[in-house]
Order: sequence, then structure tokens, then C-alpha cells
Amino acid sequence: MPDLVRDIKRAASLPPHVVVRKAVGRAKRAFEASRERARAMRRCAYARDGIALAAPLAGLRGAVRVPPAAEEHAEEWLAHTFSLLGSGPVAVAYGTACRGVEGHRYPPGEPVLPDRDGAWLAHVVTPPNLAESRRVWSLVSAEYLPIDWQLDFKSGFRWSAQTWHRDVRYGHLPGVDVKVPWELARCEHLPVLAALAGQAADAAARERYAREVFDEILDFIAQNPPGFGVDWACPMDVGIRAANWTLAMDLLREGGVVLGADFERLFARSLLEHGRHIVANLEWSPDLRSNHYLADVAGLLFIAAHLERTRETDAWLAFAAQELAKAAREQFYPDGGNFEGSTSYHLLSLSMMAWSMALLDLLPAERLAALETYDPTALRVAPGLETPPLDLASVREAIACRVAAGERFAHELRRPDGALPQFGDNDSGTFARLEPPSASAALDAAREGLPPLARSVGDPSARDRLRQRISQGELRAREYEFPGERLAEGLSVACFPDSGVYVYRSKRLYLAIRCGAIGQNGAGGHDHCDQLGIELWIDGAPVVRDPGTYLYTPLPERRNEYRSAAAHFVPRVPGREPARLDFGLFVLPGAKPGVCECAGADVFVGRHDGYGEPVWRMIEVRDDAVVVTDASRLDLEDLREHRPPPYSPAYGTLEES
Repeated sequence: MPDLVRDIKRAASLPPHVVVRKAVGRAKRAFEASRERARAMRRCAYARDGIALAAPLAGLRGAVRVPPAAEEHAEEWLAHTFSLLGSGPVAVAYGTACRGVEGHRYPPGEPVLPDRDGAWLAHVVTPPNLAESRRVWSLVSAEYLPIDWQLDFKSGFRWSAQTWHRDVRYGHLPGVDVKVPWELARCEHLPVLAALAGQAADAAARERYAREVFDEILDFIAQNPPGFGVDWACPMDVGIRAANWTLAMDLLREGGVVLGADFERLFARSLLEHGRHIVANLEWSPDLRSNHYLADVAGLLFIAAHLERTRETDAWLAFAAQELAKAAREQFYPDGGNFEGSTSYHLLSLSMMAWSMALLDLLPAERLAALETYDPTALRVAPGLETPPLDLASVREAIACRVAAGERFAHELRRPDGALPQFGDNDSGTFARLEPPSASAALDAAREGLPPLARSVGDPSARDRLRQRISQGELRAREYEFPGERLAEGLSVACFPDSGVYVYRSKRLYLAIRCGAIGQNGAGGHDHCDQLGIELWIDGAPVVRDPGTYLYTPLPERRNEYRSAAAHFVPRVPGREPARLDFGLFVLPGAKPGVCECAGADVFVGRHDGYGEPVWRMIEVRDDAVVVTDASRLDLEDLREHRPPPYSPAYGTLEES
């Protein structure tokens, strides 16, 4: 019923012709899905045709850095103990008892005692997939215990690998978080294990790490036939998984590890299946292409680059490169910020673009030749594949320009603790745990060619005008003072007007201000009601912080709590929100963009109209204090008693104050 009410509200807000177009499209997709479901349920989902792996990307092993504490984490991963999205360390196996989420706890399933011939898989996969699933399992090491890939190991709820991917439901049960199995199945830990194998001092350690990588991939393939189960429900995660698998294989092969003929054939076939699944389920829309679509095409790029040249894979490579160049321009503003309206999603998308740039730089000439001769009719998808040749120099330039600007944006926003302020959503998502290689001629040129940062924007007289209106009684004002010492000494300003972020920094002060466009071209899917919000640090300690995100679908009321104005240090009208929170968890109807009237050497003035009447916020940086003045014709709430929800430093985690 809540979904129906939400859909009715959305339909009422759209023009009639748009409602009709969407209804027709939905009916067509439902009919096509029913036919695909029927076919999928009666035949084996594994690909019948095979394909060979391409040569590994040379130079990757020496260009990546193993993250800190990698060996400590590796011991946990070898024991299949994972700590993701606030779960705490959990041994993820069949029959695992989970702690639950705010009192919502689902009973553990039955433990599994895997037999070597794979008879236990009869309870895991559909009958048409069983024979091939058992064959794959036969290649797993004898002592290996399977991971329960379908388990939300926070709540204890589990999905089924006998469910066709479009029938997988989520967001309808309290406390259940589909992001947990998705995050694990991205397999971002596998390239780290592969990198450790290359650095291992002795052959036994090297074999131990490498064998775990092989076994986990075989385990996944055996338990998750293509298109079945929760880990095929989101193409974005399919793409990220494929990218991490290929990175792990590159590191192992370049380090001299032999894959073995049987594993290599299965691995190549699974990459082919991943690519076909992405192409068949592209998260493309003529209205909005988000970080999901970016992950789709980035994953497809990695897949195509690691398979032998065929008519199909050549088209994938060209399409992925083509769409990545478009995405660079669409998803990153000229000043480097990301159109999602979220600093955390900025880092995720930036990582995807940087890794894609690195891959294009590492591709051998023989593989790049595909961009000259591919067959555009080999791929029938929206938005379509352009005719060859693809201008690789233009692709590299488009990606490099946005990556360089995005790097600078992230650098300028860093807080004293090294993290970014949590403007908008934070789902703790990453593309890979390893940092991409940074050496690139195109990227170096783009860095050198960046225009100077804007150090001031707007009209400096905005401060005087606002003060005058307050003094004349036209506007009501609330003032808040945050004391310090020598705060203005050496003060610098970095303005990102396209992204709507402004940063004031001195030796003793950090101040970031959110004031600008609503993300996702106005949809606000990852925005919060945080216009005119601030992050303030004095002498290296937080004074005002954005509360974070906490959770998405498991607890809708908590999702709305953390994205509400009531959770943020922003101008507030008692009992009101500046946008609708009842239309769905990933849309923000009614949200109004912030308008920067002035960002100067020691003052910021901005406003938004989300309450129907304008509200202003003026922030003055003085030597002995930061003074925040909110003003409006409306009666504004006194923020001195502001009690935000518990701080969430990362998705699924809370830091009690």
C-alpha cells in the first residue's frame, strides 16, 4: 500500500503525456519480463558458448599500492569474516546467526555441510542449473567452506539463488538491507588478496592468497547462476564485481600465478555472462543517468578489455569508452563536483572514472585497434553505438579533464581529519579498495590545464543589504556565534559554484558550506534537506557536522530522519521541511536550489526558497569567532537547542555522542 500511494502521488505531479508514456513503458517491460522469466526458469542460465581471456594488463602490479592493514584484514577474509556497512565482523556462512538491525532480527537458516560432488547445491540453485553448478563446485579446494552470498548478514534475512533477478524484492521488510549482500558480492577484497599474493615472501603464503581468490570466484559462479539471486538484481554491482575480478586476475597473472585451464575457461565465460547481463539491463534513461549507469559502462569496459576480440566484445569496448566520455561531461560539473549532489558519491564516481582512465592507458595497441574497426550493429541498446572509428584521444581528454577537476574538488574539500564533509548521501560505496594508477599523459596535461580556482563569487554588497533589511525590521534574524582565536589568520576561500560548495580554511579553521543545485538534475535522489548547511571545525575539532546518512531502505523512517532539515544545522521553520519526504526514499520533490549571493574573503551570503518564502544565511569569519546569521520573513527556529540524530560516520554505523 505505501508503494501504491507513493506512485499515485508521483503520477499526480507529472504532466499527463509523461504519465501515459511511463505507463506504456512499464506495461511493455512487464510483458517482456514475463517472457524472459519463463525462458530463464526452464533452461540452464550458464552460457553455452565459450571465450578466451585476453593477456593481462601489463604494468598494473607495480602501479597499485596495497592499503594499510591489508594483511590484518586478509586474515579475516581468508576466514570469510567480513565487516561491511556497519555489520561488525561476521563469519558469513550458511546458518550464521546475525545480530539484527534496531531490533529487527531474522532467524538463521540451516547450516550447510558441503559435499565434494556438490549434491548440497540442489537446495541452492534451480534444477536446470544444478549440473553445471556442481561441475564448477568440483574445482573448489577440498577444505573450502562456501560463503552464503544471499545473506544480509546484519539482519539475518536471506534471498534465494532460485529467484530470477527481476523478481528479487527488497525494501519491503523492516531491518533488511539489500546493500549488504551486494557489497560483499562486489568482491573488492579480492584484488587486495591478489596484490598480497604478489608481495608474499614465501611460496606458501602466495599460494594461500591466490587459492582463496580462485575459490571465492568459483564459489560465486557455482552458487549464483547468471541472472539468478540477489547479486544479479543490480547491474551496477555486477559491473563492479567484474572489474574487481579482472583486477585480481591481472595482479595474479602478472605476478606469475598460473590460473589453470579449467579455471581460466570458467572465469572467461563468467565475464562474458557478466557483460551480457549488463548490456541486457543497462541502467540508462533518457531523463537521468546516475552513478549506476556509470558503473554499468565502467564494468563493461573492464570485461571487454579482458576478453579476446570478437564482434561482441569489440562493440562492448567501443560502447563503454563512448559512454564513459559522455558520462564524464554529464556527471561532473566543470568545477569538478559531481551532479549527484553528494560528496561521497563524488568519490565513488571519481574512482570509476579514474580506474577507467587507467585501464585505457594500459590497453595494448592490439586491443585498442578494436576502436577503429568495431561493428556498431553488434550492439542494439539505447543510447546506441556510434559508427567507427571512435576518437580515443577525445575520450581520454574528456575523462582526464573531469578526473583532474574532480581530484582538485576532493582535495579542497578535505576536512582536518582527511575525510570529506557528508553533504548528501553516504553509502560508503567504492569501486575498488586499491587506488588506481595515477601516471597518465592525458591526466597530467589535464591537471596542468585546470583553470584557477574561483576565490570569490557574487556581489560583495550582499552582506550590507541583508544587514540593512534586518536592521529595518523587514526580516527576522537568528544569530549564532562560534568562538575561536586567530581564525581569520591566513584565511583562504575555494568556491565551487557549479557544485554549490564553498570552503573557507585557515590554520585554525575549516568551514564548508552547501549552497547550490539539487542533484541528479533536480531529482534529488541522493540529496538531503541541507541547503545552507555547514561543516565547521575549529582547532582541528568538529563544532558543527553533517549527521551523515545511516541507512537507506531497511528503516524508511530513519532514512527520512537523516535527510530532513531537522537533522541539519540549517535555517528551519518549525514543523516544516523544505522538500517532500513522502514521495519515496530516493527523490526529493519540492527541493529548491541554494543561491550564493556572495562568497568573499571573510563572508558568505546564500539563500533558498524551499519554505515558500526566502531564507538567508550569512556566515562571517572574524578573527575571534565564526558568526552565523539566519534571516527570513518567516519565524525561524532557534538552533541553539539543535539536537541532531547520532552522528553516522559511514553507512550503517552510528557514533553516539
